[in-house]
Amino acid sequence: MDRYPFSADEPAMQFQFRSMNRNENRGTTLFLAYAVEVLLRLPAFILVELFFRYKNMKFEELTETMINQTSFANTSYVDMAAILDFIHRRNYDHSASLILSNSVLVLSGLLLMLPTHRVMRLYAHFISLCLFAFSWYMSISYVRLEQSLNEVVQFDELKKLERPGFHFLAQILLGVMQSFLLRIEQESYRFALPAFALPIFVRMFGAELKHLMTVHNGCCGFVMVCICMYVLNCVPHMCQAMRILMLQLRAAFTIRGVVGGFLSIWRRLKVSQLLSFAWLVMFLCEAYVEMHTKKRDWIELGQIILSSMANCTKTPVSLLALSLTVSYISKWITNLAQLFLGGPREHVHVIEYAGYTEGIVMIVMSWYSGVLDAEMGRRSLLIGIIHFNVLSALQSSMLELLEPNFLALVSFPLPRTRHVRCLSFAIFLASSSAFLAYAIPFFIQLELWCAILIANCLLTTVRTVSLTLRYTVSTIESRRVEPWNNADSVMYGIGLSTNGVELLIALIVLVFGLHETFVGRWNWVSLAVLFGHAIVNVYKRLHRLIATVYSRKVALQSISHLPKATASHISAKNDVCAICFSEMSDEAVITPCKHIFHTACLRKWLAVKQVCPLCYSQVRSPMNQPVEAASSSSEMPPNSGLNQMPEGGLHHRRGSVAPPDPPSARQHHSIDSARDMWPLVPDGLYDGSDSDSNSESIDPRSEYSVANSEFTDLE
Repeated sequence: MDRYPFSADEPAMQFQFRSMNRNENRGTTLFLAYAVEVLLRLPAFILVELFFRYKNMKFEELTETMINQTSFANTSYVDMAAILDFIHRRNYDHSASLILSNSVLVLSGLLLMLPTHRVMRLYAHFISLCLFAFSWYMSISYVRLEQSLNEVVQFDELKKLERPGFHFLAQILLGVMQSFLLRIEQESYRFALPAFALPIFVRMFGAELKHLMTVHNGCCGFVMVCICMYVLNCVPHMCQAMRILMLQLRAAFTIRGVVGGFLSIWRRLKVSQLLSFAWLVMFLCEAYVEMHTKKRDWIELGQIILSSMANCTKTPVSLLALSLTVSYISKWITNLAQLFLGGPREHVHVIEYAGYTEGIVMIVMSWYSGVLDAEMGRRSLLIGIIHFNVLSALQSSMLELLEPNFLALVSFPLPRTRHVRCLSFAIFLASSSAFLAYAIPFFIQLELWCAILIANCLLTTVRTVSLTLRYTVSTIESRRVEPWNNADSVMYGIGLSTNGVELLIALIVLVFGLHETFVGRWNWVSLAVLFGHAIVNVYKRLHRLIATVYSRKVALQSISHLPKATASHISAKNDVCAICFSEMSDEAVITPCKHIFHTACLRKWLAVKQVCPLCYSQVRSPMNQPVEAASSSSEMPPNSGLNQMPEGGLHHRRGSVAPPDPPSARQHHSIDSARDMWPLVPDGLYDGSDSDSNSESIDPRSEYSVANSEFTDLE
C-alpha cells in the first residue's frame, strides 16, 4: 500500500496552506503595527485638546486648577506651590504661558509628524528620563536611610550586605534598561548610566555619613553633564531628520498640489483613525467617571452617554473627532448590513462612500446649532438631537443598500435565505423609520428642522414599502408561466402612488415652513433651506410626476392607434418579442414599420421614447387619422405609417400640420438613430443611399430631441 496516497497533490496543497498562513500572519502583523502606531500618536491629540480647552484661561487660573485637581502637586518631590510662587514673584506668568503653549504645540507636532520609528525613539528617551528620576529617588532614599540608622560599616555577616546589595542591583538594572532603550554603543556612556550607585560604593568603603549627601549631589551634577553631552550629540541628527521631513512635505505638495498633498499626508499619518480612537478613549473615561465616581445607576444610561459625549466635545478638534467617529460607526453598520443582506461588495457604491454623509451631517448641524458655545446641559440635548439627523441619514443609506439587493433577487435565481433576509431587513428599516418619525416630536420642539427630519424618516418608510411592493410584483411576474399583462399597470400605479405621497409630504413641510416664517420664527438660514426645499423637493417632484403621467398618457394613446396582431399573423411570424424575449401571445400589436411586440412591453418602451425599439422609426400616428388594421397576408410598404408625422417632433401642437417628410429623410433619421443605439454599424455603410437625396429636405431628429419633446410641450 502506498504510504502517501495523495502524494501528487500534496505539494500543491502544502504550498496553498503555507501561502494562506503567510497571508494571515502578514495581515495580523500589519494590524498590530497599525494599532501600535495609533497608540503611539495618541498623546498628540490629548495635548492639542488640552491646548484648545485652556488657551483662553489666564495663567493664575490654570495654576490654581492644577493645584486643586492634581494629586501629586504638593508632594515632597514635586512642590508645585513653591514653583508657582517662584513664577509669580518674578512676573514670569506671561512668559511661562507662552513657553507652555509652544511646548505643547511642538511636542504634539513631533508626535504627529515624525515617522513611527522616530516616535518610538522619542518615547524611549522619555522613559529613560523617568528611569534617571527613579535612580535619583533610589539614591536619595539610600542616603537618608544610612543617615537615619547611623551604623558602623562592617560587612562581617552576609545579611549586612542585603541593604547595599539591593540598592546596587537596582541601580545596575536601571542602567541596563536605559542602555537598551537608548541603544548606546559607546562604553563611556554606558559607565555613566549607573552613576547614582556611587554613594553605595563610598559608604561601603567606610566614608562618613556627612559626605554621602555631597557624593549624591556630585552624581546629580555628573548625570546632568552627561545628559547635556548626549543632547548636543543628538542635535545634528534631529536637524537632519527635520530637514528630510520638510523636503518630504514640500515634495508632497509640489507633486499632488495643495489639496492632494494635504489628503496624502492626512492618510499617511492616519489622522482620522487617531482622532476617532482618541475620542473613544476620552468617552470611555468620562463614562467610567460618570458611572463609578458619581454613583449613577444603569437606568440613567442614556443621560450618562449624552453627558459623557458633551464632556468630550468642547473644542473644534474634539468635534471633528466626534464626526469622524460617527462616520466610522456608520460605515461599520453599513458593512454589517451588507454582510447580512449578502451579495457582491465591489459593485455597491454605498459601501465605498458609507459614513461620509453621516459625518458631514454631524459636523454641519453641530456648527449650525452652536454646540461648542452651549452650556453642558444644552450641549447634551443638542448632541442628542443631532444624532436623530444622523440616524435619518443612516436609514437613507440603508435604503440605497437594499435596492440593488432587491433587484438582484428578481434578476437572478438566488436561494430563499437571501429573499428572507432582504424582506426582514426591509420590514426592520420601514418600522424603525416610522418609529423614529413618531418619537422625534417627543424629544425635539416642532420647528422647521424637526419637520424636515420627520419628513425624511417618512420618505424612507414610504420608499421602503414601495420597493417591497415592486419586488413582490416582479417576483410574481417572474414565477408565472404565462405573461402577466397587467404587471406594468400595477408597477405604474405603485410608482405613481409613491411619487404622490412624496409630493404630499414635501408640500406639508413647505406649508409648515411658510407658517413658521409668517409667525416670525425664522432666520436667513432657515429661509434659505425653505427656498431650496421648495425648488428641489416640491417643484422637481411635481415636474417629475407630471412628466410621468404625461408620458404614460402618450404611450396609451400611441398603443390605442396601433393595430393588434391576429393569431394567424403571430403564427406566420413565429418570432419572440424583441423587448422581453418571450413568446408572442394574443396581446400583441404591430408598429407602422411592421414589427410586432407585446402590448405591455411596447407600452413601457413608448413611455420613454416614441420610436420603434428595433429600427427607431416613428411609432405614433396622428390623432385625427385612424390607423387601418394590417392584414396578415399582405405586406405593408416600409415606413408607410410615417408619412403623417407632423412637424416639430412627436407631440405636435394643435392646428399645426406639416407636409410629410420624404422617404430618404425618414430613412436617414432611422439609420442615425439606429447608429446611436448600435455603435458597431459602420459609418460609410449607408453613404450611397443618401447621395441622391436633396440635402435641403433632410431634417434629422436625434433621439435626444425625441426623448425631450414631452418637456417642450409641458413648458
